[in-house]
Amino acid sequence: MDSGKTIIIYLLIMLLVSSTGIILEISFSRLFSYILSYQFVFIIIAFTLVGLGIGEMLYYKSSWITKRIRFFYSILPYGVLFSYILLVTLNKIAVFSSSGINLFINILFSVLPFLNIGILKADIFQGNKSRVTWFYGVDLFGSAGGALLTIAILNSIGLPKAFLVSYILFAVSGLLYWILTF
Repeated sequence: MDSGKTIIIYLLIMLLVSSTGIILEISFSRLFSYILSYQFVFIIIAFTLVGLGIGEMLYYKSSWITKRIRFFYSILPYGVLFSYILLVTLNKIAVFSSSGINLFINILFSVLPFLNIGILKADIFQGNKSRVTWFYGVDLFGSAGGALLTIAILNSIGLPKAFLVSYILFAVSGLLYWILTF
Protein backbone atom coordinates (compact mmCIF):
# COMPACT_ATOMS: atom_id res chain seq x y z
CA MET A 1 0.00 0.00 0.00
CA ASP A 2 2.86 2.38 -0.65
CA SER A 3 1.33 3.95 -3.73
CA GLY A 4 0.45 7.60 -3.18
CA LYS A 5 -2.84 7.20 -5.00
CA THR A 6 -3.78 4.22 -2.81
CA ILE A 7 -3.02 6.16 0.38
CA ILE A 8 -5.13 9.10 -0.77
CA ILE A 9 -8.08 6.83 -1.56
CA TYR A 10 -7.81 5.14 1.84
CA LEU A 11 -7.65 8.57 3.51
CA LEU A 12 -10.77 9.59 1.60
CA ILE A 13 -12.54 6.38 2.66
CA MET A 14 -11.58 7.05 6.29
CA LEU A 15 -12.86 10.62 6.00
CA LEU A 16 -16.18 9.44 4.56
CA VAL A 17 -16.66 6.62 7.08
CA SER A 18 -15.79 8.83 10.07
CA SER A 19 -17.93 11.79 9.07
CA THR A 20 -20.85 9.63 8.04
CA GLY A 21 -20.61 7.61 11.25
CA ILE A 22 -21.13 10.79 13.27
CA ILE A 23 -23.94 11.92 10.98
CA LEU A 24 -25.58 8.55 11.52
CA GLU A 25 -25.11 8.61 15.28
CA ILE A 26 -26.61 12.10 15.64
CA SER A 27 -29.45 11.14 13.30
CA PHE A 28 -30.21 8.07 15.42
CA SER A 29 -30.20 10.32 18.47
CA ARG A 30 -32.74 12.62 16.82
CA LEU A 31 -34.87 9.67 15.66
CA PHE A 32 -34.98 8.08 19.09
CA SER A 33 -35.77 11.40 20.75
CA TYR A 34 -38.98 11.40 18.70
CA ILE A 35 -40.04 7.86 19.48
CA LEU A 36 -38.59 7.13 22.95
CA SER A 37 -38.09 8.96 26.21
CA TYR A 38 -34.76 10.71 26.68
CA GLN A 39 -33.10 8.22 29.05
CA PHE A 40 -33.53 5.45 26.48
CA VAL A 41 -31.93 7.63 23.81
CA PHE A 42 -28.74 7.85 25.85
CA ILE A 43 -28.71 4.09 26.44
CA ILE A 44 -29.04 3.35 22.72
CA ILE A 45 -26.37 5.88 21.71
CA ALA A 46 -24.01 4.38 24.30
CA PHE A 47 -24.60 0.95 22.77
CA THR A 48 -23.79 2.28 19.29
CA LEU A 49 -20.38 3.32 20.60
CA VAL A 50 -19.96 -0.13 22.14
CA GLY A 51 -20.88 -1.57 18.73
CA LEU A 52 -18.09 0.45 17.14
CA GLY A 53 -15.57 -1.04 19.57
CA ILE A 54 -16.92 -4.56 19.18
CA GLY A 55 -16.67 -4.25 15.39
CA GLU A 56 -13.01 -3.25 15.68
CA MET A 57 -12.34 -6.11 18.08
CA LEU A 58 -14.10 -8.62 15.82
CA TYR A 59 -11.91 -7.55 12.92
CA TYR A 60 -8.74 -8.28 14.86
CA LYS A 61 -9.98 -11.56 16.36
CA SER A 62 -11.82 -13.13 13.41
CA SER A 63 -10.05 -14.37 10.31
CA TRP A 64 -13.48 -14.95 8.75
CA ILE A 65 -14.08 -11.19 8.71
CA THR A 66 -10.64 -10.25 7.41
CA LYS A 67 -10.98 -12.70 4.52
CA ARG A 68 -14.35 -11.21 3.54
CA ILE A 69 -13.66 -7.52 4.11
CA ARG A 70 -14.98 -6.55 0.67
CA PHE A 71 -18.39 -7.87 1.77
CA PHE A 72 -18.41 -5.51 4.76
CA TYR A 73 -17.55 -2.51 2.58
CA SER A 74 -20.43 -3.49 0.31
CA ILE A 75 -23.15 -3.97 2.92
CA LEU A 76 -22.54 -0.84 5.00
CA PRO A 77 -24.98 1.42 3.12
CA TYR A 78 -27.65 -1.29 3.16
CA GLY A 79 -27.22 -1.72 6.91
CA VAL A 80 -28.07 1.95 7.39
CA LEU A 81 -31.12 1.71 5.16
CA PHE A 82 -32.25 -1.57 6.74
CA SER A 83 -31.85 -0.22 10.29
CA TYR A 84 -33.71 3.02 9.59
CA ILE A 85 -36.65 1.39 7.83
CA LEU A 86 -37.05 -1.32 10.48
CA LEU A 87 -36.69 1.09 13.40
CA VAL A 88 -39.28 3.49 12.05
CA THR A 89 -41.67 0.76 10.98
CA LEU A 90 -41.47 -1.36 14.13
CA ASN A 91 -41.86 1.64 16.42
CA LYS A 92 -44.70 3.11 14.39
CA ILE A 93 -46.82 -0.03 14.34
CA ALA A 94 -45.83 -1.00 17.91
CA VAL A 95 -45.08 -4.64 17.13
CA PHE A 96 -43.63 -5.33 20.55
CA SER A 97 -45.91 -4.67 23.49
CA SER A 98 -43.17 -5.03 26.11
CA SER A 99 -41.01 -1.94 26.54
CA GLY A 100 -38.03 -4.16 27.39
CA ILE A 101 -38.27 -6.05 24.11
CA ASN A 102 -38.85 -2.81 22.24
CA LEU A 103 -35.70 -1.29 23.79
CA PHE A 104 -33.68 -4.41 22.92
CA ILE A 105 -34.85 -4.32 19.29
CA ASN A 106 -34.04 -0.59 19.03
CA ILE A 107 -30.56 -1.23 20.42
CA LEU A 108 -29.97 -4.18 18.10
CA PHE A 109 -30.96 -2.39 14.90
CA SER A 110 -29.09 0.79 15.79
CA VAL A 111 -25.88 -1.08 16.68
CA LEU A 112 -25.63 -3.08 13.43
CA PRO A 113 -24.27 -0.27 11.22
CA PHE A 114 -21.74 0.68 13.90
CA LEU A 115 -20.41 -2.87 14.10
CA ASN A 116 -19.69 -2.58 10.40
CA ILE A 117 -18.13 0.88 10.76
CA GLY A 118 -15.81 -0.51 13.44
CA ILE A 119 -14.77 -3.36 11.15
CA LEU A 120 -14.00 -0.97 8.29
CA LYS A 121 -12.01 1.44 10.46
CA ALA A 122 -9.99 -1.44 11.88
CA ASP A 123 -9.26 -2.67 8.35
CA ILE A 124 -8.05 0.76 7.26
CA PHE A 125 -5.84 1.22 10.33
CA GLN A 126 -4.46 -2.32 10.04
CA GLY A 127 -3.62 -1.91 6.37
CA ASN A 128 -1.90 1.43 6.87
CA LYS A 129 0.15 0.90 10.03
CA SER A 130 3.07 2.99 8.82
CA ARG A 131 0.86 6.07 8.42
CA VAL A 132 -1.44 5.59 11.39
CA THR A 133 -0.98 9.19 12.58
CA TRP A 134 -2.29 10.51 9.26
CA PHE A 135 -5.26 8.19 9.38
CA TYR A 136 -6.03 9.02 12.99
CA GLY A 137 -5.93 12.73 12.13
CA VAL A 138 -8.29 12.19 9.20
CA ASP A 139 -10.56 10.13 11.47
CA LEU A 140 -10.78 13.02 13.95
CA PHE A 141 -11.17 15.61 11.20
CA GLY A 142 -13.92 13.56 9.56
CA SER A 143 -15.76 13.18 12.85
CA ALA A 144 -15.60 16.90 13.58
CA GLY A 145 -16.66 17.75 10.04
CA GLY A 146 -19.48 15.23 10.19
CA ALA A 147 -20.77 16.74 13.43
CA LEU A 148 -20.84 20.20 11.87
CA LEU A 149 -22.37 18.89 8.67
CA THR A 150 -25.11 17.09 10.60
CA ILE A 151 -26.50 20.40 11.85
CA ALA A 152 -26.84 21.69 8.31
CA ILE A 153 -28.28 18.42 7.02
CA LEU A 154 -30.90 18.03 9.76
CA ASN A 155 -31.95 21.68 9.63
CA SER A 156 -32.14 21.92 5.86
CA ILE A 157 -33.42 18.57 4.58
CA GLY A 158 -34.72 16.80 7.69
CA LEU A 159 -34.22 13.50 9.45
CA PRO A 160 -35.30 10.92 6.82
CA LYS A 161 -33.07 12.50 4.20
CA ALA A 162 -30.17 12.60 6.69
CA PHE A 163 -30.31 8.81 6.70
CA LEU A 164 -30.38 8.90 2.90
CA VAL A 165 -27.27 11.12 2.91
CA SER A 166 -25.59 8.58 5.20
CA TYR A 167 -26.56 5.80 2.82
CA ILE A 168 -25.11 7.67 -0.17
CA LEU A 169 -21.85 8.59 1.57
CA PHE A 170 -21.32 5.02 2.77
CA ALA A 171 -22.06 3.78 -0.76
CA VAL A 172 -19.40 6.15 -2.13
CA SER A 173 -16.86 4.82 0.39
CA GLY A 174 -17.73 1.26 -0.66
CA LEU A 175 -17.32 2.16 -4.33
CA LEU A 176 -13.94 3.73 -3.61
CA TYR A 177 -12.85 0.51 -1.92
CA TRP A 178 -14.03 -1.57 -4.88
CA ILE A 179 -12.14 0.70 -7.29
CA LEU A 180 -9.06 0.39 -5.10
CA THR A 181 -9.15 -3.39 -5.01
CA PHE A 182 -9.60 -3.97 -8.74
